[in-house]
Amino acid sequence: MSRAGQGIVLGVLVLAWLLPGQAALAAPARPTHYRSGVAAILTGDGIPVEQVTAEVVGGDAYLVVSVPSGREVEVPGYEGEAYLRFGADGRVEVNTRSPARWLNDARFGALDVEVPVIADVDAPPRWELVATAGRYAWHDHRIHFMSPTLPGDVDPRADTVQEVFTWEVPLLLDGEDARIEGVLVWVPGPAPALPLALLVVSIAAAGWLSSTTPTRRGIGVLSVALLTLTAGVAAVMLAPPGADTEPALTVLPGIAVAVWFLGRVGPGAATVGSFVRDAAAVPLLGWGLWWSATWWRPVPPTALPIGLVRLVVAAALAVGVAGVIALFRHGLAAVALDGEQDAPASGS
Repeated sequence: MSRAGQGIVLGVLVLAWLLPGQAALAAPARPTHYRSGVAAILTGDGIPVEQVTAEVVGGDAYLVVSVPSGREVEVPGYEGEAYLRFGADGRVEVNTRSPARWLNDARFGALDVEVPVIADVDAPPRWELVATAGRYAWHDHRIHFMSPTLPGDVDPRADTVQEVFTWEVPLLLDGEDARIEGVLVWVPGPAPALPLALLVVSIAAAGWLSSTTPTRRGIGVLSVALLTLTAGVAAVMLAPPGADTEPALTVLPGIAVAVWFLGRVGPGAATVGSFVRDAAAVPLLGWGLWWSATWWRPVPPTALPIGLVRLVVAAALAVGVAGVIALFRHGLAAVALDGEQDAPASGS
């Protein structure tokens, strides 16, 4: 392989190693045991509101509100200040001088972010356009548990869904008081046999792939790369405006696909192409590790079915581990070849 090719592969491997640890600008949803749900949208008199809808996506990560044309909704911040407004024309704006604008950039608010000095509940609003179709998602701290520790009333050993608390987000609907009511629950994970079975299947598949022919292994790498790329793109496409997704979910499979085709069309012997295609599996290992918590946490960070996500994770881990084993064998073969080439020179 040329020095340029070696540099490309090395750069891809380093990038694949670093990307899973990179955070998005705000707080992308993660696999979790929590599920927050909307129970009702009510006027100040307790009458159900029609047309305006709300839901929670990403388990308990994002509150999504949809407002039809012709209606106006305002969402106050945590101190009652102007925070969000949905216009009758579909425009959605956020007040950048609201402390909530900045606190909502991290799951645990002030524990993880510093509110800038421009944020002042008494200052005139400074509106910034964030959406144009009357639909927007934000990381509202009123709908989830604000601590990395378990709530005191939750027993993680219990095999039942447990209520954490009921919540309420106030609104101004066409200038009148309204509210979104919901409930946060803790959902138990699957039986320990499930993640154990997935692990055994992944290890067995990795062992078979690492010992099969390079052609079969290459087909497996490409197939899983396209599958994970599809899952990552689906997660991004299904996310509403305002909701962040982890960049690695699409970047890592994209790298895998690009490197795989580099091994197919790049210059060099067949063994070099096989090495590059095996290297394409390493980003998939990172992808699988990022999603692996879905094996024991029941709420995925995407609208995709949890069963499908778990199977794709198993495939990504199997292919990734097989690729690492194959690369190790490539290295041993290269060392042995160098030894054979040096032997005559040392004996002369």
